[in-house]
Amino acid sequence: MIVAIGASIYLFGIYPMAQIFAPMADILLGDIAPLDQLNHPDIDSEMRFLAIFYVAYGMIVLNTASDLRRRMHRIPLLATVVLLGAVGRGISIYFNGMPHGIMLILLSVEIVVPLFIIMLQQRAKRRLF
Repeated sequence: MIVAIGASIYLFGIYPMAQIFAPMADILLGDIAPLDQLNHPDIDSEMRFLAIFYVAYGMIVLNTASDLRRRMHRIPLLATVVLLGAVGRGISIYFNGMPHGIMLILLSVEIVVPLFIIMLQQRAKRRLF
């Protein structure tokens, strides 16, 4: 999934991708503000640059999942990277104020999913070893 999202942002840009996910945000958050601020050359350039890192991260996750017995030790590090990204969003909120509602959805996912994955990793570790 991360690879597909990163590749889509890289190829199509952030604004079209945000437009695809906006209806989901409307359902979760109610009527949300327009996403026009994402349709800016600076934002598009930055997101396309960062998208390759999403692709690379996703490839490492897929590689890790392909042989969990040997690569399970990577899971806490991979989860920590996402959690640190969430901390970065929190720092941004503190200094710059609340972002668009979609960013709050991403923030919640970036906190909950890594913690859930670490929990699953701990259970799997006990069963495999």
